[in-house]
Amino acid sequence: MNTDGDRSRTAGNGPPRHPATDVPATTLAAHRTSMAAPVYLPQAFPPPDATPAPGCARCAELATSRRAARAKGDLSAVSDANVLIRRHPH
Repeated sequence: MNTDGDRSRTAGNGPPRHPATDVPATTLAAHRTSMAAPVYLPQAFPPPDATPAPGCARCAELATSRRAARAKGDLSAVSDANVLIRRHPH
């Protein structure tokens, strides 16, 4: 006899039951969802490099650091430079 009220551990009562809903665990398993449909991105990933604004010294500096980072294989710094170029006010 089970005195703690947890029928999921009691032998001989059929399939174990979910303690919160008191529904057989086999029923819950049948209603689980799978992954959502794939997400299609509207553009290529990663996005192309940002274009520095003509005549902007800061954009030129960022483009230079981006080239150096790419030469070293530091793709995180390349991405950071692209973000800064895109966000730079002109």
